[in-house]
Amino acid sequence: MAAALHEVLSMTEVAVRGAIDAQLQSFAKSHGVTTGEWIKEKDSLPHLSELRFANGRPLFDHASLRRMSRKQEGGRTRMHPRSQASTSHGDLIAQVMFGTWGAMLPDKNDSRPQSVQEAINSLWREALQEAFPHRITTIRRFTAPQTIGDHVRVSATLRNRVNHVDSLLNVDVESYLENTIAPLLQAIGPEIKQVIMAQSRVLAVWQRRTVPMIGPGLNIKQISRNH
Repeated sequence: MAAALHEVLSMTEVAVRGAIDAQLQSFAKSHGVTTGEWIKEKDSLPHLSELRFANGRPLFDHASLRRMSRKQEGGRTRMHPRSQASTSHGDLIAQVMFGTWGAMLPDKNDSRPQSVQEAINSLWREALQEAFPHRITTIRRFTAPQTIGDHVRVSATLRNRVNHVDSLLNVDVESYLENTIAPLLQAIGPEIKQVIMAQSRVLAVWQRRTVPMIGPGLNIKQISRNH
């Protein structure tokens, strides 16, 4: 189950990352950054420099992401096609954690300072809503932006659970696939959803499980709100 879910969530992460990055590159170019390298130039762009985690750390630290990328670059052999390449914007993007994308999207339960929340909402209106242009059913009492943000945060929490080899026995994986992952992909684009869901083994593996769910199941959504 973990392997099948990891496959889908890895593709979902790439889809989310690509959709958000494309819009932020356009946003950067519209504000004079001709290269579109919004991480490198975030301090000169509206809203991006205001984004913080709950502990006050910036969501995007150019120096830190560059160090992580260079560490990976150090493992390339001479035969690697990019053995002599310098660190690119794409290299930095690849270092951004799944959960970070969720932290820059509207959150109904956000407890961060008002300045951070205002920056997130402004960035959504001016750029990120175009990363998720397709309508989906919203969560009760949630706006569409909050629903999409919630889907990203829950997907990231699920991916972390799989990566850490935590138990999925009491996780309603089928429900999360149908009510969180699939709608998130639909918001990005029906074609992307179709491609990823067509490759998914999750439902086939789920139907073979021999241990039934006990009780209501682990609330991944609540766990995602505590991180």
